[in-house]
Amino acid sequence: MTEKRLTIKDAEESRLKNIIDMAFAFTSMTRVFEAESSEKIIELLRDKFKRLDDIRDIGAYRDLHEEFCTDFVNLIKTSPRKNHPSGTVSYGQAAKVFDIAVKVYVYYCEYSDEQRSRLMLMMYGAIDTPILKHLKSEYKDRGILAATISDIDKELYLSLQDLIKREIELNGDGCTMPVQYDDIMWRRLKEEDARKKREKGR
Repeated sequence: MTEKRLTIKDAEESRLKNIIDMAFAFTSMTRVFEAESSEKIIELLRDKFKRLDDIRDIGAYRDLHEEFCTDFVNLIKTSPRKNHPSGTVSYGQAAKVFDIAVKVYVYYCEYSDEQRSRLMLMMYGAIDTPILKHLKSEYKDRGILAATISDIDKELYLSLQDLIKREIELNGDGCTMPVQYDDIMWRRLKEEDARKKREKGR
């Protein structure tokens, strides 16, 4: 170890890096990607999150989101599995990483109330496979064919975001935002799945 400094700036930089490390870990997506991908993903998140302070409108946020997802798809590969070689990451997988990581960074940990409130209005709801299945069940008329988030492309991702907004409009209290939707639904769907398993085991 050659660095000797122990400044408040070093402490703040380390805190932000640790939040991003935790944010990526919270996505539970590490095993999905090639073993050497984690550091690449964390660096990509750090690079994009540096620009969050400058975002003032939803168009700029959407541009940043799409840029991350495009870079992610071009940079990261899925982990090889039995009879399945390493392959291309889907837009849905990239979006899940960003949406959960930015939620942890902005909504859970990092930002002041004013900054948090501004960005939360722009943020998407994270979509995992259970939420995808829920939306398919609720909106059968949409003919959603994707079985998992690995099947989600950009067009479907944006359509699913519209369904999340629609469900919030129908069932929300006028205050709930898409970034909060998945927090509610993850727990609700997990509890529902556990209840069904208990009933099945009787």
